[in-house]
Amino acid sequence: MELTCSQSTKKTFNVYLELLTCFGDIEDNVIKISSEQQATDELKSRVAGFVEKYADNHPILNRLKRKIVNLSSSEYFLVLESVVVETSERLKLETYISTLNNIENITDLQSKFEEKMNALDNFSGDLLSKYNLIIPRNDRKTTVGNAKKENRCCRFCNKTMRDGVTFKKVAHAIPEGLGNKNIILGDECDNCNEFFWE
Repeated sequence: MELTCSQSTKKTFNVYLELLTCFGDIEDNVIKISSEQQATDELKSRVAGFVEKYADNHPILNRLKRKIVNLSSSEYFLVLESVVVETSERLKLETYISTLNNIENITDLQSKFEEKMNALDNFSGDLLSKYNLIIPRNDRKTTVGNAKKENRCCRFCNKTMRDGVTFKKVAHAIPEGLGNKNIILGDECDNCNEFFWE
């Protein structure tokens, strides 16, 4: 059976293929990519070349270039199939890559990694198996709660705009004095905001 696809689909496929070859090779029509990658000058150059070729139409690719180019020379990083959301798995991967980047003798990798994981297990117990930590981005504005003012109900006093409360002031989820500028509560009325500010 032969599949047919549009020129646009072929073009998109070829762009993805070119991106993947920045991190691996094609052998016998199979893309071979190792999860473990090292930020060599050659890899940085391949990624930079790819981004420069397509950044005019896809400016978001500049983030990829910045991320890779800013890695230390020969620093290890991981290329994964999908975003890891489970805290325990993410911590395991972060510990692995940290161990890999700080080890002097590669033959000690497994034992050093296990040593670090045992120390983490002793520290956290079974917390990581019971809870998933979700850390919101704080480098851009994030509103927690209802973004539409007319649909808001204050999380503290349970009043709405129909009850006469307003939602004009910026309510920070974490006090601004502690450095939070961008995590905003959508569901905190001005009266409660004033009360907590005092």
